[in-house]
Amino acid sequence: MRLSLALVILLFAGQICHAQQYRNNFSLVYAVTSTSLATTGSRPDADHYNYNYNYTVTSGPRFGLSYTRYIFKWFAVETDVLYMRNNVTALDTYNNNIIHNSVHLASIQGFVKIRFLKYLFVDGGIAADSELDQNEGNITWAQEGLAAEAGIGVKLSFNHLILSVNPYLRTHGDITLSKVDSNNELNEQGIKFSVGYDF
Repeated sequence: MRLSLALVILLFAGQICHAQQYRNNFSLVYAVTSTSLATTGSRPDADHYNYNYNYTVTSGPRFGLSYTRYIFKWFAVETDVLYMRNNVTALDTYNNNIIHNSVHLASIQGFVKIRFLKYLFVDGGIAADSELDQNEGNITWAQEGLAAEAGIGVKLSFNHLILSVNPYLRTHGDITLSKVDSNNELNEQGIKFSVGYDF
């Protein structure tokens, strides 16, 4: 056990000692997503009556900018500024009405990224989401607040040019600012593509 621990410490120490100078990265990020609602299908109206809905979510674009600071060769911290949009359609099974709603979110997120096996990495962190078109008539409550995201990816370096592909899972509204008790938070899964420049 002690020998194994010593080998792990030596491995990480060797990576730190032989790391190149600390570097920065700016990247453009675009994601292909598939989004669903974490819902049981009921939603309170203005008079606090619960109605049943059948939801359909059409995933829209997710894109933005990313800044990464390499602390060690194997460890980095990342900050992203993102915009994302999802279109939600709800069928009111009581009144047989169809309701359309677009959810526009701006997000600032902080990540840690751990690299292993040279080309692979895992990342995860939290994000602060702000709903740009929030109003009481929205059929999706509680998107504004803190979100959580985690993923695994592959990163390729060509001198200063960096390419990465990063499948991920994200849950919105884990801690919500909405005053309405709801389970209509968005769940997101997808693949992020990024093109960046190391300097």
